[in-house]
Amino acid sequence: MTTTARDVVPAARGLADDLLFPDAMRVDGLDVLPVAHLDALAALGLYGAPAPAEAGGLGLDLVTYCAVVEELAGGCLATTFVWLQHRGLVMTLAADGTPAALRDRWLDPACRGQVRGGIALGGLMPGPPRLHARPDGGGWRLDGEAPWVTGWGLIDLLLVVARGPDDSVVSLIVDAAARPTALPGRRRCRSRAAR
Repeated sequence: MTTTARDVVPAARGLADDLLFPDAMRVDGLDVLPVAHLDALAALGLYGAPAPAEAGGLGLDLVTYCAVVEELAGGCLATTFVWLQHRGLVMTLAADGTPAALRDRWLDPACRGQVRGGIALGGLMPGPPRLHARPDGGGWRLDGEAPWVTGWGLIDLLLVVARGPDDSVVSLIVDAAARPTALPGRRRCRSRAAR
């Protein structure tokens, strides 16, 4: 049951009142958020809330999007926080400068919540860069650490922001899968990301 932009705020309020709020205290004590909460957000079409309608999203303006966030956060802040991190991925995929191959492959499933995203913004932290991206063949190589990653274990793709050549900022979309070169809790990692 995907929601329309017109009825999205009442639908978010209903979800918060009926599912999120009654379970919020239990969820706050868990190590991992219940996937069923995220599935309920996806069923309402909320993973595509900020994306344009022509891209498969709800096309919400900022005021309406913020009203949805307010309703959901009033029900369960933990669920809302994990869901909010997906916005970076979906907006990056919907952006004009995103390579068409990435947009064509991932935007529709991201808007439907079939593919969920988190963020690792280590490259934006002030001070000496902690995470570097450098061109490597047809892609990029990441070196360093991302001291904070959102939604690990609940997400499929990770929007990584790193410092690139000449102190530029590079945004990359990578699979959110543990592997020998990228593990949660590991201090140093090396990873390759496709362009």
